[in-house]
Amino acid sequence: MTRFLRFCVALALSCLALNSLAQVQQARGKASVSYAGKQASPDDKARALQNAQLKAVEFYYAEAGESESENFDAVRAQILSNPDRYILESTVLGEEDAADKRQYTVAVRVSLNVANLRNLVKANSAVANAG
Repeated sequence: MTRFLRFCVALALSCLALNSLAQVQQARGKASVSYAGKQASPDDKARALQNAQLKAVEFYYAEAGESESENFDAVRAQILSNPDRYILESTVLGEEDAADKRQYTVAVRVSLNVANLRNLVKANSAVANAG
């Protein structure tokens, strides 16, 4: 019986350890853009979506702590230039077009490729340290 109990405890601990090493994380972001016409154009909506996705990445780094937030500031432009490498999927949670304010708002949940984000930070650090 004690062997079985030890096995169950070891199994539970290993499952917890695997969860902490997850390479995909969920994050949420929200962004608003102003527009000039009577309604938001497809370009306005795409810009809001991209801004919301970037806010989700920023939120992930903010939750990770101060040093991680500094890492985000250093790699922001690279994430923007190739978002599909770091954002595996994006789900629109809600959108609002406030025509009276001429403002379009979108909220998203994204799945982040944390392994690629960490590699980007490491590569950026290596370049900074070499220079």
